[in-house]
Amino acid sequence: VVTDGEPTAHLEPGGEPWFSYPPARETIATTVAELDRIARFGAQVTFFRLGENPGLARFLDAMARHGLRRETMLPGYGLAEATLAVSYTELDEVFPSRFVDRRHLGVGESIQPCAPDAPDALELVEAGRPVRHTRVRIADEAFQPLPERVVGRVQIQGPNVTAGYYNAPQATQRAVGAEGWLDTGDLGFLDDGRLTLTGRAKDILFAGGLNFYPHDVERVGGEVEHVLA
Repeated sequence: VVTDGEPTAHLEPGGEPWFSYPPARETIATTVAELDRIARFGAQVTFFRLGENPGLARFLDAMARHGLRRETMLPGYGLAEATLAVSYTELDEVFPSRFVDRRHLGVGESIQPCAPDAPDALELVEAGRPVRHTRVRIADEAFQPLPERVVGRVQIQGPNVTAGYYNAPQATQRAVGAEGWLDTGDLGFLDDGRLTLTGRAKDILFAGGLNFYPHDVERVGGEVEHVLA
């Protein structure tokens, strides 16, 4: 929140969803003075996201000329069932991402790193390591743990994680497994203890033997002139 009172401006850091950044980038030209104040006060922006969204990188590129450091944005992952925060990247870590082959992101498949210009390259932003007292694991459809660098269901456990859903025993039984592991419904993988999200289990579109993710469809639509995805 930026207040316009003089002689100072006040900015409170907070969490933002990934989809708030592309519209902000589009209005940069008309809010230069506002953005200059943001850059001076050194806000720390945190966002929670799933999968790919190059609009975030473009937002940082556009803000760089106003003095916003790339280290200011801390990618992370969270959900209400975990009292919000599950994982964060490190302070002063520059927007960590990796390129993987989008054809190998099914549950139980090992990720396949690839070059940024490969035909099936998909850039994914890392969500960092679990916060204190929170455990994260990747499991298959039977809720059995999977090794690192293998895509599966993201499950969490800890004192900050809900034990169930109010007055919804069936939903609780589906989501909460043995030893209190909560299935988030999200897909991802771990590498050296760091979490990367690839999408939502229920949102994947299957066609012609391929997996299509909603954020990909949204990205392509957003590249069409006069369309805001």
